[in-house]
Amino acid sequence: MESEGDTERVGDTERDGVTESDGVTESDGDTESDGEMESDGDMESDGDTKSDGDTESDGDTESDGDTKSDGDMERDGDTESDGERESDGDTESVGTRREMGTRRVMGTWRVMGTWRVMGTWTEIGTWRMMGTWREMGTRRVMGTRRVMGTRRVMGDMDIDGAKASDGAKVSDGDTERDGIMERNDDMESDGERRIKKTRREMGTQRVMGTWTEMGTRR
Repeated sequence: MESEGDTERVGDTERDGVTESDGVTESDGDTESDGEMESDGDMESDGDTKSDGDTESDGDTESDGDTKSDGDMERDGDTESDGERESDGDTESVGTRREMGTRRVMGTWRVMGTWRVMGTWTEIGTWRMMGTWREMGTRRVMGTRRVMGTRRVMGDMDIDGAKASDGAKVSDGDTERDGIMERNDDMESDGERRIKKTRREMGTQRVMGTWTEMGTRR
């Protein structure tokens, strides 16, 4: 899916199914998802993603590849998906896409090719993830990631690959994790922070202030 214009969604998007991606997902704008999202390819974002609402995850989040963040990530809206969407090829959009109502997907969303967004995707409400989100490849975000609301992770979050952030990560809201967070890989920072063992969090983590990363986190 290639889009060189803007994608604006004013209504609600609900996704309760499975999202699988075996190809490459590149985003120069902003991206959002809500059900089970599985990605075996690469996910790259060179644009801005903003999140001013809530991000809730009641399932598992697993990442076996690399996560790089160099750009801006803002999310202001609701994305919910309950249906099936399958794409084995490429989808290109040069103009502007706007959705004023409610988008519901009742099944499984699979992308076998390449998804590119060249513009900006803005959402105004709550992002909920009820299933499992797996990334097998590489995810890159090229600017700054901001979360203005509340992010909750209710299940297990496993990161088996490398996570690198070359930009700034700012969180002005609350971060709560009620599940288990395990990291089996190495976490390297340019500020001389290295973790080579497994980190587990059994309770609740809350961040009430601002979290800023100016260097590189791997």
